[in-house]
Amino acid sequence: MTIQKNSIDNAIVDLSQQQLLDYWTNYFGVTEKLLKEVVAIVGNSTEQVEEYINKLITYYMHTYNI
Repeated sequence: MTIQKNSIDNAIVDLSQQQLLDYWTNYFGVTEKLLKEVVAIVGNSTEQVEEYINKLITYYMHTYNI
């Protein structure tokens, strides 16, 4: 079964199916492990997940002078 992009609720990061997990890892540009950890920390709100990932990226870029 292929999940249609327009059938995805973009307000919620749903990791209940592998195809959704693939969609969200691609959307955020992160690994499955990181995405699952972030959702465990901040919940499944797309806005909160994106904000947290952006903070992580900023932190690592600043820390490692990337």
